[in-house]
Amino acid sequence: MTMTEAVVERKGVRRIGRLEVGTPRAQRAPGPEGGGMLGSLGSFRRDPLAFLLSVADRYGDVVRLRFGPRAAHRVVHLVRHPDHVRHVLQERQGLLTSEGELWERQRRMIQPLLHRDRLTSYSETMVRSCGEMLARWDGYAGEARPVRRGR
Repeated sequence: MTMTEAVVERKGVRRIGRLEVGTPRAQRAPGPEGGGMLGSLGSFRRDPLAFLLSVADRYGDVVRLRFGPRAAHRVVHLVRHPDHVRHVLQERQGLLTSEGELWERQRRMIQPLLHRDRLTSYSETMVRSCGEMLARWDGYAGEARPVRRGR
């Protein structure tokens, strides 16, 4: 079988041998397509909180994001509606709800993100973001404007 014979299109999903590549666009969550070679990584690194709030406002409760170079990018989804968050955290077999071997495997995958050095960098971002949020809220209070909480 030649490589051309091995590549088959099925409902917009490219299949190379037994490997399916891509998701049909009609089934993808909306999200930013641009960002050049690194996808959304540059915008996210400049101001993570502002970036996430802006894409959620623009694209809705479930947003598809691409990080990294096209050839080796990671796709992640931002979920903000309470029902969707509950589904991800409680009803799927994730780190919080799984047990045994599945829990061990998922814990090993996430463990690098919980390393002390990483947590320190997260805390700096969280403290800065909270300070910015409190400053905005002080401005709202001074003008007797409501605080925006999302949808």
